[in-house]
Amino acid sequence: MGEVSAAFIKIGYLTTMSYPLSFVVDQIATLTPIFTYYFVAKVVETPSVDVGGDYFTFVIIGVITTRLLAGGLRGLGDELELAVSEGRFESLLAQPVPWRTLPFGLVQWGFIWRAINAAVIVVIAIGLGSEFLLSGVPAALLIVLLGTFATMAIGNLAAGVKLLAKRTDPIIAFYQIAVFIFAGVAYPITLLPRALQIISYLIPETYVIAALRKLLLPGGADLPGPSAPSVILGLLLFNAIAFPASLWLFGRTLEYGRKTGLLGGY
Repeated sequence: MGEVSAAFIKIGYLTTMSYPLSFVVDQIATLTPIFTYYFVAKVVETPSVDVGGDYFTFVIIGVITTRLLAGGLRGLGDELELAVSEGRFESLLAQPVPWRTLPFGLVQWGFIWRAINAAVIVVIAIGLGSEFLLSGVPAALLIVLLGTFATMAIGNLAAGVKLLAKRTDPIIAFYQIAVFIFAGVAYPITLLPRALQIISYLIPETYVIAALRKLLLPGGADLPGPSAPSVILGLLLFNAIAFPASLWLFGRTLEYGRKTGLLGGY
């Protein structure tokens, strides 16, 4: 199992490094919001809204959370699309690895470089004046891990749609728009109209971001929203149901595509 895992990580690394300029540009793009929000925080006044500390740190937590959880959301779909474009999709399916375990192998490299990228963002943010509570880091890491599995369940379903439709699926695009607007990435969801807050409660990122702010912001304990233990319990229950179901459906999608000849189109 360890050798198979290492092989997938090596494949991901070599594929990424085959296009070094694209990789570097992508990393620079992910760092841009740090400086954007740093200057926005200087002009934003929210005297009636408690953000648990300074607004810059508040936003940084939202940015790195969505960045990390996107590894689960987009990882499988992006890797499958890359495998198809490079002509190695058929060989990938021919490997002695159960199809339902492919998501675990294909997303590993994406998780690793996103984690490194998030660490760089945190270091830069601290250099620009952000303050985080170190005591909340262990629980925060656990919540991020559970949140990643939750978004990976959604990503597995979207990847299946992409394989059958043979087009870039709209599910991820709409979902990421919903995350940015409704999950409280750049502002508290309490600012949203009550009717729109209902949408926020349907998105896993909402709970992960809220819990991380409670754990990591100096004044985060008083922020509204569920507590970290409640979020951990909720994510455990969600993953226990949604994640196995998503793996099963992904495997069924590949089997259906094989039987109907849709996979032959790749």
